[in-house]
Amino acid sequence: MPFTAEFAGGDPIKTELTPLTNTNAGEIVVLTNSNTAGTVGITTQPIVANTLGAVALSGGIYRINCNGNHSLGMKVFWDTVVNRVVNTLGVNTIALGFAAETCVINTACRILHHPF
Repeated sequence: MPFTAEFAGGDPIKTELTPLTNTNAGEIVVLTNSNTAGTVGITTQPIVANTLGAVALSGGIYRINCNGNHSLGMKVFWDTVVNRVVNTLGVNTIALGFAAETCVINTACRILHHPF
């Protein structure tokens, strides 16, 4: 089951995306996968496979499950294996943005989607 990020505010910057598979609104999509320069987008609405849709590149605040403790303003990463926000760069992580609140492990936290 794909992971869903719940939109909580902000003004996302979007671009067009034609996914190869069906995607749900709020799905975190790996756009490029390089541990030093990868990026993820977040779908803004359901998109049928091979149909033009939109994906947010940055700017929104989303409630996303976290796999660590995060302080307000801390850089956070998307772990492509556990499908959660983490606070350390690793082999399976991609820059996601910044913690928009202090949060504790295994809770949904507000994250500013702003890859760095």
